[in-house]
Amino acid sequence: MQPATLMFTVTNYDLEKLLSFAQSHPQDFGIKEDYAQGYDPDFFRRTPGHYFIGLTDMICKAREAGDFDIPRNQFIYITTPVEGLLAINTSRIIRIDASDPYQLSAGLEEGYLQVHTLMHFLNKYVPGFENARLSTIAPNLGVRETRHFEGVFRLTRQAMYSDYVKENAVAQSAYNIDIHSGLRDHIDLTPLDKPFGIPYGCLVPRSLDGLLLSGRTISVDTDTYASARVMGLALPWARLRARLQP
Repeated sequence: MQPATLMFTVTNYDLEKLLSFAQSHPQDFGIKEDYAQGYDPDFFRRTPGHYFIGLTDMICKAREAGDFDIPRNQFIYITTPVEGLLAINTSRIIRIDASDPYQLSAGLEEGYLQVHTLMHFLNKYVPGFENARLSTIAPNLGVRETRHFEGVFRLTRQAMYSDYVKENAVAQSAYNIDIHSGLRDHIDLTPLDKPFGIPYGCLVPRSLDGLLLSGRTISVDTDTYASARVMGLALPWARLRARLQP
């Protein structure tokens, strides 16, 4: 299963200093694939709401010095609507079955330890974060994946664009196939050329009457789930379920 993350926020940072560093060190900056053209410091400067990925070489340097033992190869921050508050999405708890309460509890403990490591990394290595301070830590782990129920229809990657899916779709997903490794620091990201539909049968349990299930439990395979798991698609599912209730 995909790994879990413990999100946290920081204050007292200087983003412009980090972006200036990224501009002068393009080799240490984020996504290199063709689909990410234009994803650069100038884009971040003119886009208040953005998602930064990068500092791979810096993490390698910190790991070699014994200052970074998290199974993550990139640093990620996300801007927030609150001025001066930045969300950090860099912790990674691997080899976890978050449907097991004991593993979930141990994963939360590991997450707190990783927050401590990441704050040290920020203060020591990242330009603009020398004086950054921890603001808040999420009360729960961000769990990417646990169990899936057996539905009337199971959507696979091979069937994403089939006629059946087009005719029976109740929602659309357009996010990349984004698989975080549950065993190491790797991310396998495959861009989609066009959206695909989520058929109604993916929300209907095969062996239980009178119940619809949505969100991350739906009946899909690993690759399809890696696209459909994101928050942008979860809200339409919830609205659909509310409309279908008698």
